[in-house]
Amino acid sequence: MDVQSETFQVEQLKRNVDNFLTHISEDTMKTSLQNIQKRRAENDIKVVPVDVLIDDNRRLITSLRENNIFNIGDLRRFDSKSLQIVLKGAEPEEVERLVKDKDEMIRDITNHTFPKIDIDNLTQDARTLLDYWYFHTTYKNEVEQLKNETVTDDAENLLKTMKKKRGIFMSWFQSSSEKEKINAAFHQFEKVQPELNQLHKDVDTLYSELNNDLKIKEAFMNDSASFYAFIESRTGVSSSQHAGDLPSVLVEKITNMDLDVSLLTGGTLRPYQAFGTKYALYNKRTLIGDEMGLGKTIQALGVITHLFKDNKTRAFVICPKSVMANWAHEIEKWTSIPVKIFHGAKRDEAFNEWLETPSILITNPEHTKNIDFDALDYIDCLIIDEAHLIKNPNTQRTKNAMVLAEKSEYVMMMTGTPIENNLNEMKHLIGILQPQIIKEIDNNPRMNEPETFKTIVSPAYLRRKRIDVLKELPDIEFIEMFSEMSQKERQYYNDAVREGISGLMKMRRAAFTGNNINDSEKLANLIEICTEAKENGHKILIFSFFKDNLELIHQTLGTQSAGIISGDVSMNERQQMIDTFTHREAGATLIGQIDAAGVGLNIQAANIVILCEPQWKPSTELQAIGRAYRMGQTKNVIVYRLLSENSIDEAITQVRDEKLKSFNLYANDSSVADVFKAQEIEINEKDIQKEAFEIERKRLEESQGA
Repeated sequence: MDVQSETFQVEQLKRNVDNFLTHISEDTMKTSLQNIQKRRAENDIKVVPVDVLIDDNRRLITSLRENNIFNIGDLRRFDSKSLQIVLKGAEPEEVERLVKDKDEMIRDITNHTFPKIDIDNLTQDARTLLDYWYFHTTYKNEVEQLKNETVTDDAENLLKTMKKKRGIFMSWFQSSSEKEKINAAFHQFEKVQPELNQLHKDVDTLYSELNNDLKIKEAFMNDSASFYAFIESRTGVSSSQHAGDLPSVLVEKITNMDLDVSLLTGGTLRPYQAFGTKYALYNKRTLIGDEMGLGKTIQALGVITHLFKDNKTRAFVICPKSVMANWAHEIEKWTSIPVKIFHGAKRDEAFNEWLETPSILITNPEHTKNIDFDALDYIDCLIIDEAHLIKNPNTQRTKNAMVLAEKSEYVMMMTGTPIENNLNEMKHLIGILQPQIIKEIDNNPRMNEPETFKTIVSPAYLRRKRIDVLKELPDIEFIEMFSEMSQKERQYYNDAVREGISGLMKMRRAAFTGNNINDSEKLANLIEICTEAKENGHKILIFSFFKDNLELIHQTLGTQSAGIISGDVSMNERQQMIDTFTHREAGATLIGQIDAAGVGLNIQAANIVILCEPQWKPSTELQAIGRAYRMGQTKNVIVYRLLSENSIDEAITQVRDEKLKSFNLYANDSSVADVFKAQEIEINEKDIQKEAFEIERKRLEESQGA
C-alpha cells in the first residue's frame, strides 16, 4: 500500500468535505443573506416617494419636488439644519418631524427588506442562498452525515501510525509493541477504506449537484414557495409574491388601500390580481407586465370599475384591432358598463356618445389618428394594451397615444412581453408614464445591475411570473379569446349558412379563410399567443380539426413549427416530431389534427395549448389537453380557446355547455378531477350540430332582416 498516496487522497477528501460544508454553512448563508438585504434596502430607499412620509401636506411635498427631492434616497443626505435651508418657507417643527420620520423609515426599510432573488440574473450571494436551501432540503440527510463524519479523522490518525513502518533492516530498531501498532493500523485502515470510498462517492455526487446550475434553478422554479418560506424562517421578514420588485413599505401601503370593485360583477379577482389593480391605482401611471395568462385585462377592468365608483367615468382602451372584439366581450362579461367602438362608419357617433355618457371607448392604435383631440379635454383612465406597439416614438400612433396619456389622470399600459430585456423600449414607455424615473435611471451609476434597475422602475413597472403566483392558479386554466371575422370571412360564413346543415364544416373553418394575419383576426391572435409564449419561455401545442387550417398555421409560424401530426403521419414520424419539439428551445410549436394528435401521445414539453375551434364533444378537447397535462406536474397548463363572435363557435359552446352545466366544465376554479370527469359524458353529436346550426340560421335571418 502506498501510504503517501493514501495520505494525499484522504487529505484531499477532507478538504473537499470542509470546503463543501463551509459553502453551505449557516454563517456563509447569513453573510450572503445580509449582503442581499443590504443591497435591496439601498435600492428600496431610493424609490420610496417622499409622499409616504407626508401624504397629508401637499405644500411640503410640492416644495420638496421643486428642490429635486422626490424619494427617501434624495432626502437621506439632509439633516434638519441643511433641509431648513433648502425648504425656506417650511416651519422648523415640520422640517424636524420630516427628518425624524425619514430616519425611522430608513431603519424600517433596512430591517424589513425581504431578500428576493432574480433567478435569471443570479448574484454570487443569491446563488449561495439557493445552494444552502437546496442542499439542506433535497440532500438534508447526506449533509447531516457529512457534518457528523469522523472517518477522515480516523484515517488520518491511522496513516500517521502507518508512516512509521520501516524496511526490513530498519525495523530491527523498532520495538515489538510499536510494530504491532503499525500492523494494526494497516489492518484497521483496510477496514475503513470502504467507508472512505463511499464518502468519496457521496462528496463527488454533492459537488456534481453543486455545479449543476440548471438543476438547482429548476428546483427553485418548481418550488419557489418553499425557498421563500425558508428565507422567511431565517429572516423573520415576510415576502409578497404579488408585489414584483416593490419595496416592502410600498407593498404595505398598496395592500392596505381600499378597493371598490362592486361593479366587477362577472367574477372575483384573485389576490395577485387585486394587488395589481391597487398598484395601478396607487401609482396612477403604470406598466403592468405580468406574464401571459395572469389576467391583465381583468386587472384593467378592476381599475376602471373602481374609478367609476369614484365618478371617474370616462375610460379609453387602445388595443390591437385583432383583440378589440375580445376586449368588448370581456367588458360585457365582467361589468355592465356600456362599450363604444371607435371603428368603422359609426366611429364619430360612438365617440360623441362616449363623451356624453359614462362608458368605455375601444379603438386600435392606427385609428387614434381619427380622434378629435380638440373635443377631448380629459380622460379619467387610459388603458393601452400590447404597449410594445407604441415603442417607436417617431410613429404617428405613438405620438397620438402620448397626447392621450397627457390628457389622462390614470394610465395603465399592459404587455405580456418581458420588456425589461429591451432597455431603450422600456425607458421610452416609462418616460411617458413617470419621466422622473428616467432621470433617476440616467443619473444612477448602478443602473447596469439588474436588481438596482428593477427596484428603481418598480413604482412604474410591475411584472409577476406564473411561478410567483402558482399557488393561486388552477392546474388547468381556460381562457376564451374572441375575434371578429373579416368582411371576406363573414361573406364565406354567411354563404355556408345558406347551404343548410351541409355547410357546417365551412362555417367552422370560416375564421381562417382570410389566409393571413391581416385578414384573419383568429390567426393573428394565435400568432400573438405563440410570440408571447416564446418570449416567456413556453412551448405550445396547437389543435384543429381541419387540415387546411393546420397547414396555414404551419406556414405562418415557419421555423417555429416542429411539424403537423395528422392521421396520415406514421407513428415513427410522430415520435420524431415530438422528440424534435421536446428538444427545441422555448417558442417551439407542435401542430396536431385533434382527432389524431389528441389520442395516445405524451407531449408534456408544452404548457400552452391552443384550440382553434370548439369541438362537438368536450372529451375530444380534453383528450388533446391531456397531451400537455398530467396529474401532479409542477407547471400548470393554459388552454386558449379561439372563438369567433356571432358564429357557430359561440353556438356550439352554448349548446354543448348547457348539456354540461352540472359539471361546471370550463370554470377556472373547478378541480381537475371534475373537468376530466366530463370525458365520461356521452353527448349526441348530431343533436348538438342541429341545435347549433339552427341558432346560426336564425341569427343570420334576423341580422339580414334588420
